[in-house]
Amino acid sequence: MTNTIHFLSGLPRSGLTHLANILNQNPRFKATATSGIIAIHFLVRNRWVSVLEFQSVLDRSASEAAKLRVFREIPSSYFDDVMVNFNT
Repeated sequence: MTNTIHFLSGLPRSGLTHLANILNQNPRFKATATSGIIAIHFLVRNRWVSVLEFQSVLDRSASEAAKLRVFREIPSSYFDDVMVNFNT
């Protein structure tokens, strides 16, 4: 069975915390009202171009492809402990 990560977002007082609490009543789901995952994405995006090793890469498309692969792996790595618990 493959696990899928879905992100919830909403404005303050829109009922997002209530929705997360309802989802958490089902053991197949794990929901939190807050997460630092977006901050991690912003940090990687903003710092990627300032790292000297990435600046020296001649093939910019290869560097962008690598950055995209890193972006795709961040959520699954961040939530790996949650995903493992659901597979058992």
